[in-house]
Order: sequence, then C-alpha cells, then structure tokens
Amino acid sequence: MKKKIALLIIVSILSVNLLACGSKKENVKNDKNSTVEDSSKKEETTKKEEPTKKEESTKTQSTAGKSNEAKPSTLKAPLEIGQTGIASKIAAKDPNLHNSNVSLTNIIRGEEAKKLVDEFNSNHRAVQIAPLESSQLEYAVAEYDITIPEDFPHDIDGPGIEISSEINGLDGEGLVYDGVLYVNTTCDISPKGSENVVLKPNVPGKGRFAFTIPKGCTNYLVLLGEFDGTKAYFKGK
Repeated sequence: MKKKIALLIIVSILSVNLLACGSKKENVKNDKNSTVEDSSKKEETTKKEEPTKKEESTKTQSTAGKSNEAKPSTLKAPLEIGQTGIASKIAAKDPNLHNSNVSLTNIIRGEEAKKLVDEFNSNHRAVQIAPLESSQLEYAVAEYDITIPEDFPHDIDGPGIEISSEINGLDGEGLVYDGVLYVNTTCDISPKGSENVVLKPNVPGKGRFAFTIPKGCTNYLVLLGEFDGTKAYFKGK
C-alpha cells in the first residue's frame, strides 16, 4: 500500500510540474519510338530532345533529395538526434492534419536547461514552469527544426513553429525509471518572438520545449506530431 502511495505522489509531481504549460494542439514515361528518315532530321530531333531529358533528370534528383531527407519512424525504429522525420501538424487555413518535416537537433539537460527555463519564466507572467519538486528530477530542453512542404496550406496567419510533443518510455507508454512511473508534460519555450513567426514552404523554423526528466535517465522517446496523426519518434539522451 505504501509503495502505491509513493508511486502516486511521484506521478502527481511530474503531472503538475508543467501543468500550466501543456503543449498546444496545433500538429508527403513514356517510351518514344521514332522513325527518322534522314540524318539531318535525326540530328535536329536529338538536339531538341537533349534539353528536355536534362530537365527531367534535374527534376527527378530534386524530388528524390527531398523525399530522402525526411524518414518515416516508428516506436520500434526511432530516429537519432539530428535526423529528419515526418510529423503531422494542423494548418491555419483548414482543420485538417498535414505532414511536415521535423528534426530533433539537440536535448539540453541540467544547469544549462535550468537557465533556459528561468529565462522563460522571467519573460512570461501568464505561464510559468513550476520549480522542481524532487532532487531526483532535472529540467531538459529539446530543440527542433520544422519545415513545411510546398503543398502545406499556409497564409499570413500560419502555421506557426510550435508542434505537439510528448515524452514516453521506449514502449510508447509512460516513462519508467528505476521501477518508478513518471507521467510527463511538455511546455513550449521557443525563443521570444517565435510565436509571431509564420512558417514558409521549405524555410526551416526553430523551436524548443521544456520537460522534466529523472536524473540519469536516457532510455526514453521524444514524439513530435499531432495525437491522431503522423508522429516522428526520436531517441532521447
């Protein structure tokens, strides 16, 4: 019974620690057979076709480069920090989910992360990140790049940089460390002014969010993307 009570207390600590700052829901031919009557016509046809073939080749390479940059990921096959994944995001022009390219570029922990949290708290009165409730916990800050493709619906109102995020265990459930279950939330702490930034196609935007994590814990997943859409899975550190 005592063990259950202790577990509930720890779960409550993590749940309320970032409660005021829960992440918002906002959230990829033809074969030609030609007959040439004389050599002059053949030469002329070849000259006309060469630029077209070159153009097609360039277009193919460009498309392949974009598709290879962003990789699909799953719970069992997460991406490494620095790789680019695919995550759904809500557009400003319609209520539907659309895929974007996201890259988890870094995870900051310890004193450096605390400085970023303190800086956020000093610049935001309405939303505050609560102090750590246990010496076994520390702040962490995840930094990411997000890019929308050409066909992502956009206008002067959005979409913005922020994307939904989660912290889970390697099994996709709550984070368990040393036999204790930790329930976590995230809080967007992107640099000041980023809330006014509107993403443009193929132009990366930079964001970051804070969360709490047990000291010494590195076996966890960072998920980016809307709850009922495509998610990008990244290994934590």
